[in-house]
Amino acid sequence: MSKGKLDALLDGLGIKLVPVYRRRAAAQSHGRGTMHEIRNEYGDGLVLVLRCIKQTENNRDELWAETIGVISDILAPRQDWALERPSEVLEAFDNIPLEYCVERP
Repeated sequence: MSKGKLDALLDGLGIKLVPVYRRRAAAQSHGRGTMHEIRNEYGDGLVLVLRCIKQTENNRDELWAETIGVISDILAPRQDWALERPSEVLEAFDNIPLEYCVERP
C-alpha cells in the first residue's frame, strides 16, 4: 500500500502522524484532520506552516492541531512569503514561543 500525499509530504518534513490514543513525541502530531483541511484549501501552503513550527527555535514540540490551525490562518494564504522571504519568516518564528499562543484543553 502506498502512502497518501499528506503522509509523503510529512515524511519529507520529518513529521510523523500518530493516532490520538498514543502519546506523541517531538516531531509527531495528532493533527491529521487539521492538516488535511489546510492542504485541501491551500495546497502546499501547509509546508510553510509546518516548517515555521518544526524548524524554529523552541517550537519543535508544538505540532498540536490547534497550533497548526492558528499558524495556518496567518501563513497559508501568504504562500508568496514562502517563495520570496522564507528565511525572514523562519527567523521571526524563532522569536515566537508558540507554546503560549494557543490555549489547549
